[in-house]
Amino acid sequence: MNERRDATEEDVNSMIKRLIKQTNETLEMSRKAGNNQERTDTLAEQVEILESLLPAQLSGEALVALIEQTIAEVGATTRKDMGRVMGALNKATGGNFDKAAAAKEVGSRLA
Repeated sequence: MNERRDATEEDVNSMIKRLIKQTNETLEMSRKAGNNQERTDTLAEQVEILESLLPAQLSGEALVALIEQTIAEVGATTRKDMGRVMGALNKATGGNFDKAAAAKEVGSRLA
């Protein structure tokens, strides 16, 4: 970082997420090539290690409770408000939630 400031936890998590994405892309290419199982295994292990460094993703009942709270706080009533709800969820959790499950749940709660 060239911003001459201390890195925050959010900065570190963001960097780890980027590394996971890059490593997963390389892992998929390695699996498709299928010619170096040792490399594929190493990449899979690296992804597991990187994922273990991130805080646990919010999901299940805890996510549903936060969605209900966020919908009430934002005052969302229609599907047009879905973007505001998802943005508020992202801000509240630092993006550390199951986005697909959240989108499905939010969509089912808004008319």
